[in-house]
Parts: sequence; structure tokens; C-alpha cells
Amino acid sequence: MTNQDTCAFELFQFDRREWDIFKAKQMVKDRQAAPIDIEPFFRYLDSVKINKRRALRHEINLDVPIIVVTLKTKSGKTRQMPIDGWHRLYKARQLRVKTLPGHVLSEGDSWQVERENNATGKS
Repeated sequence: MTNQDTCAFELFQFDRREWDIFKAKQMVKDRQAAPIDIEPFFRYLDSVKINKRRALRHEINLDVPIIVVTLKTKSGKTRQMPIDGWHRLYKARQLRVKTLPGHVLSEGDSWQVERENNATGKS
């Protein structure tokens, strides 16, 4: 069992939205990770609090899959946003890595792990 498996409550907050990371990890635990082009996510790195020293340490393993949600914008389009793996994304950018293993949640799965949606039943 890893440290990631033992945390029963973990949240990610961004732009007045909140996602249940533990629930997302449970959702993908039996799924096969796939390579994800991570360069589009680098633009978010300055908006997320990252311990840059820790991110570059050996224990930040780039083989651990990141988790990405699929969001519907106000215009009706979709975009993707990482909710787990920010230290891995930072480390990958520093090492000029362009892909990481990960799980991209469908719009429906993404809705299930967003906290406000679960609390209010609204999107």
C-alpha cells in the first residue's frame, strides 16, 4: 500500500470549484492508465500552489498516473483540467517531459467527483 492509497480525504480546489481526489482515485484504480500530452496543462502551473523543491525530489514519481477531469465551459465546449498530479506536472516540465501516464475522466465521471455537484445535485 502506498501513501496515495491511505489518504481517505483529499480535495483539489481551483477557481471556486472543488474535486474529491480520493473518490477520483477510487474510480480509476482498476483502469489502465494511458499516455497524456501534458504540455497544455503547463499554463495552469502558475495558478496552483506547488512546493517546487519537493516536486523535484526523487519520491515524486513520474510513473504514477495523473488524473484529469473533463469540464464543460459556459459556451458548451469541453476542456480538460488536471486535479491530481501537480507536482508531477511541474517536475515533468522542468525535465522537458511531454507525456505522463494518466486517466482522463469522462464528463459524467468528472461531474461525480466534483464536490458541489454531489452536495447540491447541480452542475
